[in-house]
Amino acid sequence: MNQNHSRIKASRSKSQIDYSKVSINAILDEAKVCTVSYVDHGEPRALPIGYVRIENFLYIHGSVKSHFFRRMQEADLLCITVFILDGLVLAKSGLMHAFNYRSAVLFGKAEPISNDQKKSELLAAFTDRYIPGRWEKIRTTTPQELAATVILEFPIEEASVKIRQGMPNDLEKDKNLPVWSGIVPMRTQILEPIPDENNAPGTIVPEYLKKLQQQ
Repeated sequence: MNQNHSRIKASRSKSQIDYSKVSINAILDEAKVCTVSYVDHGEPRALPIGYVRIENFLYIHGSVKSHFFRRMQEADLLCITVFILDGLVLAKSGLMHAFNYRSAVLFGKAEPISNDQKKSELLAAFTDRYIPGRWEKIRTTTPQELAATVILEFPIEEASVKIRQGMPNDLEKDKNLPVWSGIVPMRTQILEPIPDENNAPGTIVPEYLKKLQQQ
């Protein structure tokens, strides 16, 4: 990864920063949503959205009519962030409370994908990233739907990771106070699927969704 640009260099808590490709990819692969930020006519804009990572690129997709996607294509620089909250860190004093987390920040320019075959493959990868096995069970995307969809490709080059794990960093004078301190772990949980009222009679929950619940 490119570690030389000042945008990703740590100014403090340098021990929590990592520039390795392995660390960046691991966080991108686990997180479910990213936020894409850019400047539009001098004003900040941000869009939370799903994504998929394939090798050294991150992909997002939306409607060709979307104002956000038009502006993102025109922007000279985008900033993409992801954040995974692992726990609440409860200290003995208010200002020493913290989060345990893993985050990644990326900078770069996005390019649209024009090839319909690649667009279809990327949509399949996007769907199966969230629900493995789903793409082959659903209706095939039509040429009209592909034409109405824009997919942006974002290089994972200028990026860094910041991670905070562990117990609170209480001041020495506070460590013996009679106040509970420690960690409250947190995680995202997949719950039982809720069927659509438009399901055909006899339609059952597919096996790939049952497997998803078991993860």
